[in-house]
Amino acid sequence: MLTMNFDLLLQYPLGFLLGLIAFVAIFIPAVCIHEFGHLIIARLCGVRVPEYAIGMPFTKRTFFVRKFGIIWSFYPILLGGFVRLFGDNDALDHAHETNRTNPQAAKEEYRTNRIEEILSTKTLQFFLEDNGLEYDSQWESFENYSPKKDEQLPDGLLKLQKQLETLVDWEWDKEKTATDTFFSKNWIQQTLIILGGITFNFLTSIICFTIIFAVALGGNIQLPTSGIAELSKKANIKSVSDYANFVALKNGVAEKNNIITGDLLYSVAGKKITELRDTEELSEHLQTKKNQDVEIVFAKKNSDQIQTKIVKLEELGGRVLFGIQGELIRDVKFESKGVIESIGFGIESTKRITQMNFDILGKIGEALLPQTQDRSALNYLGGPVGASNQIVDLFKKLNSDQWISSYLQILAAVSISLAVFNLLPIPALDGGRWVIITLTKLLGRRNRKIEGIVIGYSFLFMMGLGILIMFKDSWGIIFKK
Repeated sequence: MLTMNFDLLLQYPLGFLLGLIAFVAIFIPAVCIHEFGHLIIARLCGVRVPEYAIGMPFTKRTFFVRKFGIIWSFYPILLGGFVRLFGDNDALDHAHETNRTNPQAAKEEYRTNRIEEILSTKTLQFFLEDNGLEYDSQWESFENYSPKKDEQLPDGLLKLQKQLETLVDWEWDKEKTATDTFFSKNWIQQTLIILGGITFNFLTSIICFTIIFAVALGGNIQLPTSGIAELSKKANIKSVSDYANFVALKNGVAEKNNIITGDLLYSVAGKKITELRDTEELSEHLQTKKNQDVEIVFAKKNSDQIQTKIVKLEELGGRVLFGIQGELIRDVKFESKGVIESIGFGIESTKRITQMNFDILGKIGEALLPQTQDRSALNYLGGPVGASNQIVDLFKKLNSDQWISSYLQILAAVSISLAVFNLLPIPALDGGRWVIITLTKLLGRRNRKIEGIVIGYSFLFMMGLGILIMFKDSWGIIFKK
């Protein structure tokens, strides 16, 4: 039976606002860095970049400026970002192969596609400026005119259409031999450009953790129990908490007993958290206690009051399911030993969280298989609403002197998640783009029409999945079983 969580519902407008601020403050910088990585590597490889944008181009730009030959754009739908690469799935890219066998057909193809591209991307102003013309009210009317099917353009706009076609033909004569296109680069350069965003996200994580470690902001970090021994090699540890944070599985024994994500766990079934290295060791201990009543010592989040509860360890799918997944995260106070150690810590932390992300993806993939009975790993799936809500909960528990350190930790974690997610071989993501260019190099040809359809549908699938996850997160926040 579902009941509405009225307390959360009443708090939700403020929580949503705080979550939105957290989302913008953490996710958007991670996206900016990712797209900037594509831009920098593209320019280093000699590829022209017409536009760098934050947000999705479903609406008009709310802000833009043109510097260094690049349109720096901002779109209000903040669900990602993009970089337009010259000669990558644009009018020139589509026409250059046709030009090898039929130059006249290529010119006509370029003219049609390029005009459509200029109008759809709202770049007529910049195109005219490049040709020494002023973008006046007449050109603005032409750009915004939407003729009905088979409708003839008015004489004034038809004249502008002919002028634009002439300018585009001149551009074709110049650009058809351009060497600063994406398609003209070799496979190694194209790979570096595609992986540029992912690389910059990993570098961001290393820098964030290095700063935390070197400056010791607040002198306090959250670290998996399994990583504390490694930390001791690079820092002087002052103290380690005798509790751990954890993630509770939906409908698990823990959650059914109101022991949820964000609570502080002190001991389970007679084992103190300080005696456990990781959740695998905890699972082995719980196997000896299955179907027994055991004692759980914990504190509710945002509370220092320690509670004791007796729960029964039920067996599900042939294993004990207490309902804890992921790492046991403990608070560690430390002081750095030096710069080299700080960089090493940054690299080690990035490796650890990257491995954790791959492990989670593996568990999600396994949970999606038809024969899988335990689908609890699907609870890892979350979107902006769920992430923002968790971030807000985290910040509520922090002292003011820990905010900067925690912000850097969260930014590092989000950057790594964004990088790992983009490695998936889905056409709308960087991993999928790399698979396409690799197959193209191996086969020596490509079908741009099929490729465009696959990328388009993949993008729609990703957007639809994102919306479903957002509603799932919202439902979980407002309602409870």
